[in-house]
Amino acid sequence: MRLKRFVGIALTIATIATASGCASGFSAHTNSQKPSGNGRFASADALEIRGATIVADPKDPSKGTLLVTIYNSGDTADAFTGITANEVAGQSNQAIPLPAGQAVRIGFNSDFSFPLTSNNLLVPGNFVALNLDFANSTSAKMRLLVNTNTGIYAGVKIS
Repeated sequence: MRLKRFVGIALTIATIATASGCASGFSAHTNSQKPSGNGRFASADALEIRGATIVADPKDPSKGTLLVTIYNSGDTADAFTGITANEVAGQSNQAIPLPAGQAVRIGFNSDFSFPLTSNNLLVPGNFVALNLDFANSTSAKMRLLVNTNTGIYAGVKIS
């Protein structure tokens, strides 16, 4: 009887340790969490794309704004030159500089904006496939969620 109880307790402890991740040590999923926040994340060489999303006015699905923060972790400067996409066109009046070792915000609380236009495809809740293009780094292929310009995006200017 004592042996059965001991085996039962040992099995219970082993199951709890394995199921909770405690037995995984430094490779446990809780030690390698993805960044939290709104938007998508990607990398292109030394560039880290953070919080990329599109904000559009639901009353006019032909116009939107790209919101993104790009961190250049490299030793040399780069530039955000635009997007390539089948469904959406984007235009900036200049290449947006990405200084080495700095983060640049585009679209909100920023000196840089990147308006988007489409054939009424910028409907909140839809995903838009596009590539972020850079002067010296590879393009970043992304599928970005279209958000409405309400709530946390209420202050975003739609051009």
